[in-house]
Amino acid sequence: MMSCRRTYLEVDLTILEQNARLMRLAMPPDVAMCAVVKANAYGHGAPEAAAAFLKGGAEWLAVALPEEGEELRASGITAPILVLAPTNEEGYALCARKRLTASIHDLNGLAAAEKAGEMDVHLVADTGLSRDGFREEAQWREAIARLERSSSLRLTGAFTHFADADGVSDE
Repeated sequence: MMSCRRTYLEVDLTILEQNARLMRLAMPPDVAMCAVVKANAYGHGAPEAAAAFLKGGAEWLAVALPEEGEELRASGITAPILVLAPTNEEGYALCARKRLTASIHDLNGLAAAEKAGEMDVHLVADTGLSRDGFREEAQWREAIARLERSSSLRLTGAFTHFADADGVSDE
């Protein structure tokens, strides 16, 4: 079927850089900024957008999949890259090879990551979105204990995806 639309997208990388710079200026200097460039930077071109965000002051990048992080490494990006989504043994091995920080969402993922090699990892907490991440405190504590004993995995952070980031609390 033929489309009659004349839609196009114009990306101004200097504006992306400027936006990152403005955000960086508004943040305390000891807080790291991470630019999320998953899904080809939401259609903006991941390597190009990532370079602009880094130039503007981002210290970290985040992608959904290990393959997206591999693409950024192939483009010459050396900054830390966090893989947000859960992955499998092959994905964890790619994280280890490409120096990507893997996300650990459950104990099965932790076991797979332990087999993959040396890498930094972040733990993911499910705080109500119910998509992925540790839900039970006992499993969270077990993961931390296993990471403390691990010779190959280094716990370097944790994150969550809020279920209602815009909600107003009465507290």
